[in-house]
Amino acid sequence: MRAKIFFSTLIALLFNVVLLYGQDPTACNDADIDNLCPLDTWVLFLAIIAVAGAAIHLHFKQKSLRPEAKGI
Repeated sequence: MRAKIFFSTLIALLFNVVLLYGQDPTACNDADIDNLCPLDTWVLFLAIIAVAGAAIHLHFKQKSLRPEAKGI
């Protein structure tokens, strides 16, 4: 029974990905100046910035919890 639920959910999620594709591949061309590129073109850059920011935040949080960082 769990396998049926798992595969049904997987198929439903994959079907939604096909229906909800983020942008039209021809949406970001230089023919129209007023036609702005959607955010999807910079998603990789934004993901890298988010991961770097989270890593820096967690590094400083971990460093503040160490006893040697407080001079003990």
